[in-house]
Amino acid sequence: MLNRYAAWADLGTCRSFLIEAFSTNTAEGHDSDSFAIFLIGLVEDEPAASAEVLNTLLEQGDTQMRQLAFWLLEFCT
Repeated sequence: MLNRYAAWADLGTCRSFLIEAFSTNTAEGHDSDSFAIFLIGLVEDEPAASAEVLNTLLEQGDTQMRQLAFWLLEFCT
């Protein structure tokens, strides 16, 4: 059975896109609970690759993206 997170390592710039999409959904007031659980699972499955993307967002993102990146880094352990 294919690991549902196996593609995370191959997503490249899509990681940033997914995080940006989550940020936009949240800002627009959408219920993003399932999306949050999905992102947490991806981050936990590939912590090193995720931390790299999240650290870049901490340096380059706007305030909302930095807050989201900081939150997701908690799951990179």
